[in-house]
Amino acid sequence: MKNYDIYKLKHAGLTNGQVLNVLRYAENKEKELSLRDIAVVSECRNPALFIERYKQIDDDFLKEIL
Repeated sequence: MKNYDIYKLKHAGLTNGQVLNVLRYAENKEKELSLRDIAVVSECRNPALFIERYKQIDDDFLKEIL
C-alpha cells in the first residue's frame, strides 16, 4: 500500500489506529484488500459511510494537492 492510498483512507475518515489495523492485516495476508475488507478490518463505526466517502474522493484533485 502506497502513501497515497493511506492518505485516501485518512481522507475517507479512518483514524491512525484504524489505518494501522489495515496495514497490519494487509501485511499478513500479502494481497490487495477490497474496500469492504478494509472497512471491516479497520473496525470503523459505519462501514457503509466509509465506503461511500472513499468512492467519492476525486483522485485527480487529490493528486494536484499532493
